[in-house]
Amino acid sequence: MSLIDVGGNPWLREHEACEKLHREIAAQLSERDSESPSSSAFGKLSASIRVRLRQLSVEVQQLRDKLAISSNDDSITPHEAERRMRLVENLESSVRQLQHRFTSFSRHHDFDDNRPQLMPGPGGRVFADMGTTGWGDDSESDTFDVQRAQKMTQQVIKEQDAGLEELSKIISRQKNIARAIGNEVDVHNEILDDLAEGIDRTNVGLINETRQVRTIASKDSTWGYWLVIILLFIAILIVAFV
Repeated sequence: MSLIDVGGNPWLREHEACEKLHREIAAQLSERDSESPSSSAFGKLSASIRVRLRQLSVEVQQLRDKLAISSNDDSITPHEAERRMRLVENLESSVRQLQHRFTSFSRHHDFDDNRPQLMPGPGGRVFADMGTTGWGDDSESDTFDVQRAQKMTQQVIKEQDAGLEELSKIISRQKNIARAIGNEVDVHNEILDDLAEGIDRTNVGLINETRQVRTIASKDSTWGYWLVIILLFIAILIVAFV
């Protein structure tokens, strides 16, 4: 059973899978409690429940760890983090109730119902399995179920590790992209600073050129007056000598 889902929200998918596993374990407990503690069915169910309870505890702890990571990197809002924390705490409480139900029922039948079965029968054989194992091939079946459940748990952990590694790569790529964008912004800021300095220098040059043009224009207008004065002076001299 894989708890990593690339579509939708992975954390909520994992929480939904944990709740499903919790319901399945509760159903198995009800089924086991209806069996006789000395039966092979009771032993098989007990072995399966024990393994699945361990698996559920591991997965709930992983939910809490991932929630802590999401809360620290601000990928979710504080309100959503608080809501998810309540979901995790409810799951942890449910796991404790299942474990208490599993152990309390086993202890009750171990010390009460199964006590007469501990007496050896004919031939010195012991007619008791303490509510956890069966006869003959049943032990091999229980071992096989435990091994299969352990392999399933290991596969789940591997898939989750692969998902976390992929998430780490994505975050690393995003960090590199953000760093590249920051470098580009710095370069553009330097270009804008240089452009501003160039504009300031151009404005100063335009002001100086405008001042020179005004000076030249004023000089040109004075030269015309002096030319008229000189011509009038020459004319006066000519009239005087004539």
